Amino acid sequence: MRCNMKKILMLCFLTLSSFLQAVEIYIAPFVMVSEDHLLEITKEEKGLDKLFYQSVLSTDEEHLLDIRLLLKTDLIKNREIKSILNAGELCEKYNIDFLVYGFYKKTYQYCEAEIRVFELSTKENRKVFYSKAEYGEIIMMKDELAGKLVSYFYDLLGVDEQARKKIPTKSFGGIELYGSTGYWTPAAGWFEIVSGIATAEAGVFIQPDDILFYNPDWLMLFRYGFTVGYLLGLNKPDIEDSSLHSVQLELPLRLCVLFLSRHMINTGISVFYRHDFVYQIRLFGTPVWSNSGTLGISGVLGYEYWCGDVKRYAFGGLLKLDLAFYKHPETRFRFLFTYQYRLDFGGNGKSANIKEDAHDYYESTECAANTSNNYDGNNSEDTMEE
Repeated sequence: MRCNMKKILMLCFLTLSSFLQAVEIYIAPFVMVSEDHLLEITKEEKGLDKLFYQSVLSTDEEHLLDIRLLLKTDLIKNREIKSILNAGELCEKYNIDFLVYGFYKKTYQYCEAEIRVFELSTKENRKVFYSKAEYGEIIMMKDELAGKLVSYFYDLLGVDEQARKKIPTKSFGGIELYGSTGYWTPAAGWFEIVSGIATAEAGVFIQPDDILFYNPDWLMLFRYGFTVGYLLGLNKPDIEDSSLHSVQLELPLRLCVLFLSRHMINTGISVFYRHDFVYQIRLFGTPVWSNSGTLGISGVLGYEYWCGDVKRYAFGGLLKLDLAFYKHPETRFRFLFTYQYRLDFGGNGKSANIKEDAHDYYESTECAANTSNNYDGNNSEDTMEE
């Protein structure tokens, strides 16, 4: 009975896949719009249709949809698809079931994209999707549109929930080299004895590809790592001359919210071990070194702004509250200026950092190479026009 059920499920899946593959969906080159002729359209933006196509293929993990990319040579007299009339003319000429076409607009403050789904059978636009991002930031925008488009066709064509995989979200994964400098101050009774002078930290964070929560406006992720910190303090007036040197080893876990493409707020806790060295110059007698160590916990709240075309480095600020478990617990506040540099690791991490010339990427992608096939299954070197 179980074997028969497996065969039935497999047959249903194959039947569904065959039906979906019979519906052909093509993506047309985007129309570029600029509010100022002096505003340069980058190579990456000119190849937005190819980057968008790659995101659609990644999103349709089970390859349930037959989605292909139109080349500019496939357009009628190289005419851009700007209207429903252009879309209808092209679909009728090549008997295209669905045509996805759209516009990309760039201003000095932001960039935005709109895609429309034209259906040949009804000769109308079935759906319109829109996305907006900060100036020059198209990676998250094209990923968002890809997720919306694939979800729409899954719903339209009746793809069963069991046949779908979770639509992948945008990735921000990598290994982050971390450093910070700032000021610290003790609290409670220690404030009467020690003045904080300076503090510094260095370490490494791991930013997994996993996304905890995602919507079009922001996403939630986490990071963990290891840091080493140093704190320098001096005695207060009317106290024997002394200096405090603290070395702190931490294992932090942070919850991060990335919004508006480049802004990140993070909060979390750390478990640390601190060792304090005190150097005292006594009024009578020789200088003395003393030391002690203890465990503790730390809470943080910070902000980061990620810079560069692929969000490679960041600057920000961090507020930390350290609680050391001495016999009389000691509390310290730290105010830090932070800087980070991110190294990508494999897998989905690349999806957030595509910076290649779109044409080169298109030529090197096996799936994209098939997009120049026409509807009759001709050799990939042929165009639809032929």
